[in-house]
Amino acid sequence: MSSKKPAITLMCMIGLLVFNGRVHAEQQKELINQPTQSMLWKVTGNGLEKPSYVFGSWHFLCRNEIVFKNKVKVAIKETEQLMFQNFVTYLGSDDYYENRKETERIDSGEPIYKIDDRKVRKRLLKLIKEHMDLKIDLAKRVMPIVKRMTPMEVFFSSMHSFIKDCSGLGSFDNLLYQHYQKINAPIGSFNERKTFLERLMASGFLQAESLMTYLEEIESKRAMVRAMKAHYYLDEDVDGLKKLYRIFLNNDLVDEKSINKYVFNIDTQPWVDMMASWIAIKPTFISVNANYLFNDGLGVIELLKQKGYEVEPVH
Repeated sequence: MSSKKPAITLMCMIGLLVFNGRVHAEQQKELINQPTQSMLWKVTGNGLEKPSYVFGSWHFLCRNEIVFKNKVKVAIKETEQLMFQNFVTYLGSDDYYENRKETERIDSGEPIYKIDDRKVRKRLLKLIKEHMDLKIDLAKRVMPIVKRMTPMEVFFSSMHSFIKDCSGLGSFDNLLYQHYQKINAPIGSFNERKTFLERLMASGFLQAESLMTYLEEIESKRAMVRAMKAHYYLDEDVDGLKKLYRIFLNNDLVDEKSINKYVFNIDTQPWVDMMASWIAIKPTFISVNANYLFNDGLGVIELLKQKGYEVEPVH
C-alpha cells in the first residue's frame, strides 16, 4: 500500500500540472483574443504626468441616441481641456461656429434650381420631398428654400433622414463643448472646417445625381446606418464601421479613388502634432471622428504611437 501512495500522489501532481497548464493556455488564448478595438483610447508616456484620452465620435446619431458610456464619463472627469474635430459641430442646436459662416463661404456646388437637366431637377426635388425632413428652427437660423440649396447643403441639413424616426442629428462635439465651457476649460480644434468641407465637395459624393441615388436606395441606406450604429455602440469596431461607411458613400456615380483620397485618407499628422502640444500642457479629452482613429499606419492612434506615446484601448 505504501508503494502505491507515492505513485498516486505523483499522478495527482501530474494531473494538476496538466490542468494548470491548460487553464494557463486558455487564459493566454483569451488575452490574445480580447478585442483591442475601442472608441476610447488612453494616452500616456512621453513625459505626461496625467493621461489624456482620444475618443472616436460619430455623426449618424439622433439627438436622443447620443449616450456617453461610463468609461467616457470617467475620461471627461479626468481631463482639464478639450480638443475636437469641428466639421459636424454645426449639427448641434447651439452652434458656436455660426458666427463664422460669413468668413467660411465655400463653393458647395450648383443650387438645385440651376441644374440644367429638367428631369434630374424634378426627380431630385420629388425624392427630397418624399424622404427628407428639412424643417429648420427659423428662430435660430434662416435657410434658403430647398430649390436654392445645393445637394451638399441638402445632404448635411437632413442627414437624420437616413435614420428611421429621427427628428434631428446630434453632436458629441456640441455636448462636449457645452460641458467644458461650463468649467471654463481651454477648448480648441485641430481641423479647419472650411478645408474639410472643400475636400468633401472634391470627393464627388455630394453631387445631385449621387444624392438621388442615396434617396432612391434610402431603405438600404437606413439599414446600413443601423448596422453602423451597432458597430459604433455595441462592438466599438472601428474597422467594421469604416467598411460600412465606404459602402454607404460609394455608388456607380462616385469614384472610389476620390472617396478614399478626399474622405478617408486625410493627412492627420498636423492634427496629431497639435494634439501633442495640448496634452503636454494639461490632460486633454480629444474628440475625433471614428473614421480617423486608424488608417493603415496613418490614423490618429497610430501616429500618436509613432510619436512615442503609449496608447491603449479603454474597455
